[in-house]
Amino acid sequence: MRLARRCMLAVLMAWLAGGCGFLAGAAVAGAGVVYVKGEAHKRYPREVPEVFGAGISTLKDLGVIIGERLEGREFASIKGRTAGGEELTMRMDREDTGVTKVRLRVGLLGNREYSQLVFSRMDRRLGL
Repeated sequence: MRLARRCMLAVLMAWLAGGCGFLAGAAVAGAGVVYVKGEAHKRYPREVPEVFGAGISTLKDLGVIIGERLEGREFASIKGRTAGGEELTMRMDREDTGVTKVRLRVGLLGNREYSQLVFSRMDRRLGL
């Protein structure tokens, strides 16, 4: 019910804004991942350290070479390079108690398929 209301609100906002790009983003939001200017966003009902652990493990399993990592209770980030040579940046921010927003950019312009793969594997690691 809540998701239906959010989707209806997104469609209304798209109609008011007159933008097709927004409407496409709203359709993807129903799946839990939103794409904004080449960056994938997803919220997890977990604290930052748990999401960070799932992110590191997932990226290593996918063959990402981890270059830089910062881990904290409120914020974390991972920078690396995919097996295909694309730069990857994952940022995690605590939004509320038990809610972490993850932003993922793969390559210069973004890579939706790879981002979706990362998030689906993180979902499994987190039991979602």
